[in-house]
Amino acid sequence: MCDIVPGEIMVGYPVDGPGRGIYDRVVNDLFGSGMASNGPRLTPNWQDATSSDSLSEGDGLVMPMHDGLPVVLRRMTTVAGSEQAAVDAINRRTLEESVRYAAAGGQIDELLYPLQRVFAQTVHYLKPCHEEQNDPVQPFRLTSTHERYLKQIVHLGGPAIGPAPRVAIIDGGFDDQFCLDHTFGSQVLPIVEFGHQPPGPNACAGVVGPDAATVHGTLVARLINAVCPEATLLPLRIISAATPEHGTVATEWALFAAIREALASGANIINLSMRFGLNDTRCEFCGDLPRAIRSPAFELVVQYAAGSPERVVLVAAAGNQRIGLLAFPSQLPAAVAVSAVGSSFAPSYNTNFDGQGQHPLLFAAPGGDPAPGVDEAVAVSENGCKSYCGTSFAAAYATGALARTMSLNRVNAGQAVAILRKSAMTGFPDYDVMYHGRGIVQVG
Repeated sequence: MCDIVPGEIMVGYPVDGPGRGIYDRVVNDLFGSGMASNGPRLTPNWQDATSSDSLSEGDGLVMPMHDGLPVVLRRMTTVAGSEQAAVDAINRRTLEESVRYAAAGGQIDELLYPLQRVFAQTVHYLKPCHEEQNDPVQPFRLTSTHERYLKQIVHLGGPAIGPAPRVAIIDGGFDDQFCLDHTFGSQVLPIVEFGHQPPGPNACAGVVGPDAATVHGTLVARLINAVCPEATLLPLRIISAATPEHGTVATEWALFAAIREALASGANIINLSMRFGLNDTRCEFCGDLPRAIRSPAFELVVQYAAGSPERVVLVAAAGNQRIGLLAFPSQLPAAVAVSAVGSSFAPSYNTNFDGQGQHPLLFAAPGGDPAPGVDEAVAVSENGCKSYCGTSFAAAYATGALARTMSLNRVNAGQAVAILRKSAMTGFPDYDVMYHGRGIVQVG
C-alpha cells in the first residue's frame, strides 16, 4: 500500500487577502481547463470526511489561527498514481500567479507569510506507534511493570490544585470494556469519530476489524489517566479500517478534522501516539520513504497551536523503527517527542531516537521493552498471550506527566513543558541525549 491516500490531495489557502485571490485564480485556471493537455485532470471533491458542522463555505476544513486569518484546507481528488503530479501542477501555477501579483505592484512578502501561503500536498496515511500483533483482540490489564513505571514518573503526591487539564487523544477510539482493572467514570467525554474510507484500488478493506484500534486508544487513555487521574479525556477516533498487511490505519484528512475538534473543545494537550506512513520501503507511487514524509499543513497547524495564547501542546510518539530519525510528526520542533525506555532507563529495543541530538523537546518515558531477556510490557491481554509496548505508550505516560504538572502548578501546557524540562531525570549512567533528549519525564 502506498503511504499516500490514493487519489487524494489537499490544498491550503487563507480565507481572505492576496493568497485567497491567488488560490481562486489557480483553481479557476486548472479546473477550467481540466489540465487535460499538460497534466492530470483534477476533480473537486467538496464532501468533507467529517460532520457538516466542520465545513465552511461547503469546500473544506477551516483551521482557526490565533494571530491571523483562518486557513482553509480543501480536499480534492485526482487519478490514483498522479497525486504528486497534481500537487506539482498546483504549486507551479501558484508560483506563477505569485510572481504576477508581485509584478503588478503587490507585496511579495505577504505571500511568504505562512498564513497567506497557498500550497498543495498529498494526503498521507498514519499508523499507531506500538508493537502490533495479530492475535485476537482481548481486554487488557496493566502489569506490575506499569506500577514500577508509575512510581518513576510520579514523585509528587497531594491533590491537584489547578483546573482539570483537558487532553485530546487522537487515536483508535475508546471503550472501557477493554480495560479490566479500572472504571473511568465521568472524566472521559463521549467519543467523537472522524472515520474516512480511502477511495481507489488500495482502499482499506475491513478484514481485521477496528477493535484492535479501540484497544490501542483505550490503553493510551488508561495510562494518561493513571498518571493524571484528574484530567478530562476527549477520545477522537480517526482510525477507520484495517488490512492484513498494515493493520490499523488512519488518514491525514481525518487527523485534521480531529485536531480542529480538539482545539474547538478547549484541549490543553493533544496526544498523538501515531506516525505518518505505513511501509519502510520506497513507495512505488510517490517515491518517498515514510521516514522522509513531511506535511506542510500539519506543521503549520502544530506551530500555531503551540504559539496560541492557550499554548496547546502536541505530544507525539517517536516511532518504533529502531532508527536515528524521529517519526513525523514527533520530529517537529514545536512537538513534544517521546522515545521509549525500560525500567533500567536503557532505550527500548525498537525505539526511534534523535540521531543528531538536536530536538529541543525530546523526552524519554517508559514504554516497555520487547528485547530478548527484558520483555517488559505496560499491559497484557486477558489470556496473557498478547503484550503491549512501544513509543505509543511512552507518549501516553509523558502526556499524563504533562497534564499532572499543569494541574499541580496551575500553569498552561506550554509552561508545564518548561517545568518538565527542569524536572526530567538525566543523572543516571548511560544517559544519552540522542535517546533520552531532555531526560526521562517526571512530574514537576
